[in-house]
Amino acid sequence: MHARPYDYVPASRVVTVPGADATLSDPALGPTDAARGLDAAADRAGDVAVAFVQGDGNGRQIVAASYDRAPGAFRANTTTKWRKFARPPVKWGTAFELWGPITYQVEIDGQPVGQTTSTGLTVPTVVPDGLHRWRVVAIDVRGQTTATPSRNLRVDATPPKVTFKVSGARKRGKQVKIAVQATDASGTAAQASGLAGVRISFGDGSRTIAGLKAIHRYGHSGKVTVRVSATDKAGNAIALTRRITIRK
Repeated sequence: MHARPYDYVPASRVVTVPGADATLSDPALGPTDAARGLDAAADRAGDVAVAFVQGDGNGRQIVAASYDRAPGAFRANTTTKWRKFARPPVKWGTAFELWGPITYQVEIDGQPVGQTTSTGLTVPTVVPDGLHRWRVVAIDVRGQTTATPSRNLRVDATPPKVTFKVSGARKRGKQVKIAVQATDASGTAAQASGLAGVRISFGDGSRTIAGLKAIHRYGHSGKVTVRVSATDKAGNAIALTRRITIRK
């Protein structure tokens, strides 16, 4: 029993021709006998099943052969922007497949990191800060695979580093200066998302100032808490506080 695949595409201007010949029957099971029964059917995806009779006498049996297409094309859809997750959640679309369940394998930088039957996964291992490439491979019950195009995965799970100094006369009505040093470097050669902003709070209810430097005059004496906070473009945040005393 032989068959040749043929795809009829009405919308195409290219003349379609049958594919290569394939043997469906197993010679070890004996001769085929189409006169005793032959049936074939296909689904809307182009998967095909062919059933026929093979063998003689007591060895006669119904045999089925099939042509199963690989899972359909699909795409990963997690954002390519910087995110703050060391174990990032990733998502993708559904690969079209009618014959059995699909297993999805997530790969980062060419290495498998997890499998699921769902269309999303939180990576179980820590992904280092920096720019990575990832994709998803759909695997059907016969082991056939279809992969998404590779996509950027930007990870910055490290908060900014901040220090600040308080200078000037710490007296009521006098200038108090705040100078901030902030960076979003991860401490490695990995690229980081970059600073999104720095804010300075003087602890006396006055308006918070954005920036790396500020000058403030306190209208009363006593203890106040200066707070400096910084965020990066991935959403990581850090805050430092310092208690100072304003004299009369």
